Amino acid sequence: MTANPDFRDLFSALSAAGAEFLLVGGHAVMFHTAPRYTKDLDVWVRPSVDNAVRVHRALVMFGAPMADLTIEDLLTNKRAVGRPQDLLDVENLERRRRE
Repeated sequence: MTANPDFRDLFSALSAAGAEFLLVGGHAVMFHTAPRYTKDLDVWVRPSVDNAVRVHRALVMFGAPMADLTIEDLLTNKRAVGRPQDLLDVENLERRRRE
């Protein structure tokens, strides 16, 4: 299977940043079987604060526009929604910000 150059660049950036991720979905199926049509790229990312930082770093290296959402914006949103998981996210984000 010949990889799309953008996909190669993205995976190189993720790897260089030490991000924990897996290729899943149609592209993973094609790697193990025959080519088939898919119009998206499915990537699983380990859900941890540390890994989120590494993924963000990788996306910046890749050239994705990441400057629009600040941690303050995210904290404001999480507090406003107020679900138990959102409040746990607030605790984790604030702890990370203090480190």
